[in-house]
Amino acid sequence: MKIPHIQRIFGTTEIVFGSIGALGALVGIVVAAGFATQTGRNYVILFPLISIVLSILSTIGGYGLLKMKSWSRKFVVTIATLIIINVLFSVFLSSIATLGFLGLLLLMANVMYHATLIGNLVMIKLA
Repeated sequence: MKIPHIQRIFGTTEIVFGSIGALGALVGIVVAAGFATQTGRNYVILFPLISIVLSILSTIGGYGLLKMKSWSRKFVVTIATLIIINVLFSVFLSSIATLGFLGLLLLMANVMYHATLIGNLVMIKLA
């Protein structure tokens, strides 16, 4: 059976962005650990850890979309919603000055991508 074009696109982007997100979160853990040891704010390590878990789950969901698994659509919508919540909380709880303007743009692009993903997967029935 041939995979629908939109399902192939979203499956591939979930795998790519999930992999990049996991690598970025690993770097985030190193940076957050250094920040936590200097300032004593140990809670900053929490968001990169959550990001790694969500990125791995996002990659699994993308694989499910490419293999046309019945659970994959709902799974990816759920993970995308959790990613948006995680990004929003990490933006609000961190300092904009620390992230810089480029970091803020990248975070907002991540939110917009996942919001688009949710909208498309909800509105379009993937066969």
